[in-house]
Amino acid sequence: MQRIGRVQQRGHVRGGTLPLGGQRQSPGRAVSALLVCALGAVEGASGEPLRVDTPAPVLRIAEAHGHVVACMGLNGVAFVDPAAAEADVREAWPTLAAESQPNGRVLLSGRDSIMRVVDLADGGAAAETAFEWPVEGLPNDSSTLGDLTALACGGAGVSLWEWRAQDSPPHLIARYPFIGFAKQVVFHAEGVLLVADAHEVGLVALDVGDPYRPHKLGTFPMRGFCDAVESDGETILAVNRYSGVIVLEPQKGFAGFDARQAIAPLVGSAEYKPGTVSLAGGRLLLPEMASGLRILDRRAEGFERSDMNTSPKIAMDAVALGDGRIAVADFANAVVILPVAEEVAPPRPVFPRRN
Repeated sequence: MQRIGRVQQRGHVRGGTLPLGGQRQSPGRAVSALLVCALGAVEGASGEPLRVDTPAPVLRIAEAHGHVVACMGLNGVAFVDPAAAEADVREAWPTLAAESQPNGRVLLSGRDSIMRVVDLADGGAAAETAFEWPVEGLPNDSSTLGDLTALACGGAGVSLWEWRAQDSPPHLIARYPFIGFAKQVVFHAEGVLLVADAHEVGLVALDVGDPYRPHKLGTFPMRGFCDAVESDGETILAVNRYSGVIVLEPQKGFAGFDARQAIAPLVGSAEYKPGTVSLAGGRLLLPEMASGLRILDRRAEGFERSDMNTSPKIAMDAVALGDGRIAVADFANAVVILPVAEEVAPPRPVFPRRN
């Protein structure tokens, strides 16, 4: 076990004050390396942002059972405990994305085309795989609703998996290959899956009401790329590296989408290459790389009032924690945790599965 890392408390806001808040191996598999970053106090009396160093750039971030899951691609994954100020790093689990699951578990989308369900019930230091399974393509993202998990598998399109037991891998029940490059997926509502196609179409809405026979409902074409998609069940956001964030309203039957608002990036398109956006209660968290984390408030007429928090050096992703703080994926080898929000914005709900 190697101890590395340090705590840095730093950061300021441009444009106003920020009001936000061991693996059980299968035969033949090598044991994952475990790095523990011992980091001291979580937050100073001043409530300044906390910077938790990681051994590699952080690409995506998620909240799962009191931990911040920092996805570092081929460099592994880090489980950051904001209360204990520790980051437990598993280099042998190359991770592109993470999604919280019931019963103290988290689903990791592997850069090695392996999906892993990891048990976090006893903390990041004791994290171990409950089970894993291979998938076709490159799993960039996952979204789970009840017994159904959708995977965005790059050039292999979208695959749908049904959970029939809590302690075994899900069953592949369908594929939808007619996607240029499936970058992200999210359930907008039961029976409707939104897909970010980063190569061809743009935003795609799929009917998965019958998950054994998914079919296309409609699209929203975007110039060049649809880098990310997000939905809280009401608001739909699509991200394009040239245009910024587009707020969409579905047409009847999801035959298409109408653009209600365009949120242009504050920096030039050459620098603006977002990985994700996040809806945190009444706010939109928009990482703008070297410019920092942009925060917009939701009003009746749309999102407005931009605050830019510059604590992260290169903001890639952000998520609201259960205690009201905001965790930011920093490409400059760190997770940055911002102070408590005025309004606690809970993390995205985990939908229970049938037993």
